[in-house]
Amino acid sequence: MPRPKNLTPSYLCHKRSGQAFVVIDGKQISLGRHDSPESRQKYDQIVAQWLANGRKSPAAKQPEKADNRPTLASLILAYWEDYAAAGEAIAAEKASVRLTLRHLNHFFGAMPLEEFGPNSLRAFRDLMIKPLDYNHRTTGERFTSAVGWTRAHTGRQIGRIKRMFRWGVAHEMVAAAKLDALCKLEALPKHIETTPDRPLVVAVDKEHVQQIFDELSPQLQAILKLQLITGARGNELLTMRLKDIDTSRQTWIYAPSKHKTQWRGHAREIPLDPDCQEIIRPFMTGRAVDAYIFSPSEAEAGRRERMHEARKTPDNCGNRPGSNKSDAPKRPAGDRYTPASYRRAVQRACAKVFAPPADLARQQVPAKNRRTMKRWESKAEWRERLGPEKWSKLQQWMKSNRFHPHQIRHTVAQEFTREYGLDNCRAMLGWRDLKMPDRYKGHDRKVVLDIAEQWYKKRHEAEKASDGFKRKIG
Repeated sequence: MPRPKNLTPSYLCHKRSGQAFVVIDGKQISLGRHDSPESRQKYDQIVAQWLANGRKSPAAKQPEKADNRPTLASLILAYWEDYAAAGEAIAAEKASVRLTLRHLNHFFGAMPLEEFGPNSLRAFRDLMIKPLDYNHRTTGERFTSAVGWTRAHTGRQIGRIKRMFRWGVAHEMVAAAKLDALCKLEALPKHIETTPDRPLVVAVDKEHVQQIFDELSPQLQAILKLQLITGARGNELLTMRLKDIDTSRQTWIYAPSKHKTQWRGHAREIPLDPDCQEIIRPFMTGRAVDAYIFSPSEAEAGRRERMHEARKTPDNCGNRPGSNKSDAPKRPAGDRYTPASYRRAVQRACAKVFAPPADLARQQVPAKNRRTMKRWESKAEWRERLGPEKWSKLQQWMKSNRFHPHQIRHTVAQEFTREYGLDNCRAMLGWRDLKMPDRYKGHDRKVVLDIAEQWYKKRHEAEKASDGFKRKIG
């Protein structure tokens, strides 16, 4: 089978001079010293302009030197300042918007705003579904990505760009016809290959979750227990405060100050039964009403107290209590957990409890310039030692034996659906999207197996009854 033709001009090197160049429509364009950030930046801009111009050389259309027309970068800056100042979006959404605008500013920020149209947006989309490696044209910050956007993520990011232009129309920075033209951009064609979409999240057994409790702080244990009972999102429990809990009735009501669908104007209420109340009460004593109930700084102080109690060295020997710590740690404990820190804590606990087989596990190697000391091998060394086949086997083992916190929500959702029905489950978990239940019930293997067994028994019972009837009349 012949090798497919590369549809994007390549970044080339002239060996004798050491200069980089790119060939556009048969013409060689010099980029500067090969493999320098400046040449990479110039290459990205030329290819982006070539794609936006319908795969034709933009050299014939040189902008005038004194061009005072507003650029796309001016719209990006104005939109981001207004978006960041609003403070209504959740952190994950804000990070996605920021990253998308950063890429768009690098490739098309210098383009006049009136020239940015569906072809430019399509060219940007085609760039983002491929691996990236560039230095930003304004900040010089390096960005690398080994894989491109998935099909689903591409659709969401392009939607965020269209939302920016809708804001520009409302603030009289963009013509309404421009927004209409961008909204007519077709979805990514099926025949174009992208990075595979992530598989749907699957449920995890409760017994599997309970095995890591001993490796977590009391605060994180309480959060996991609450999640196993309520099925709440992790971030909803991490931001729990006393002033957000209504304790006037037997079953408390917790209304998170921030949640996933808040930007849509939806309210979220999580019931806390007596079991949940017993979990929370130890952390409520002596706490301000506006302070977070689960505090990483308190967890760290408790860890140091337990280490001091287990200390075998006399106090008059070795380090004095409280002296063996950094005055300015790189990652100081904050006043609350974040979704990322919560996930990492669960992953570290899983790594301790569910160790991989010996032939796949990480090993210790001799430390540099040390005769007897050893260190754990880095992830790159670990992967190189195992090779592609064993590394893939290790990833499959980790996927089967370890979990992340959001899988607990899927476990509780499936139990609620089986016991109380889909409508009641939607009310308990705060679903607003009608398609959301399909993401949770799609992997309910227990229900599928139960139905298959019942259907098998029913068929065989019908066959036996039919055979008995035939023998009776025969």
